[in-house]
Amino acid sequence: MDDNKIFGLHSSFYYFGLQHLYINMYQYIKLGLKRNEFICLFTNYDLYDFIRHSPKIDENKILYVQDVSRILNMYKSLELKDIKNELLKYEKTVTDKGYSGIRFIIDSKHLIDNTSKEEFLKIDSDVTKIISKTRSSVMCIYDFEDYIVDKKTIDDEIMDESYKNHLHRLYNSKLIDSRKLIKI
Repeated sequence: MDDNKIFGLHSSFYYFGLQHLYINMYQYIKLGLKRNEFICLFTNYDLYDFIRHSPKIDENKILYVQDVSRILNMYKSLELKDIKNELLKYEKTVTDKGYSGIRFIIDSKHLIDNTSKEEFLKIDSDVTKIISKTRSSVMCIYDFEDYIVDKKTIDDEIMDESYKNHLHRLYNSKLIDSRKLIKI
């Protein structure tokens, strides 16, 4: 897949341990910044802190959303078309400032901890429709270690839905078509 065509994509990254997450998100964010994209992080503070202190990362081009409750309340109170309109307004603000678009990164574990598994699954299933034909992309990151070791947050249902919802995955620092990963 051509990483230059990232807009409109709802992708995933499955990490095993914080070092795996940090290295890959650093590369993914650095590439977005190089392409003049604005980065929005819906993650725990540790990832944001790592990214903002990383070399060649300008933290002024990154928005860290500390309180996801406002976004979640908007999601609950609006219809999908209205959410998409809000996204388009935000994109206009960002592109008027000279950015080419927006790269959203959502930590699934963080979002589940701030809502519920059911709400997360609903949001995750809607994201593709919301960002279709926009100047935005969304990458959901999944704690695969939690899934393998004890399934405290990331369980079988979350993983099954993730595989259905994300047609692209970050693999070896490249976005690849998930359907090409499985050859039987």
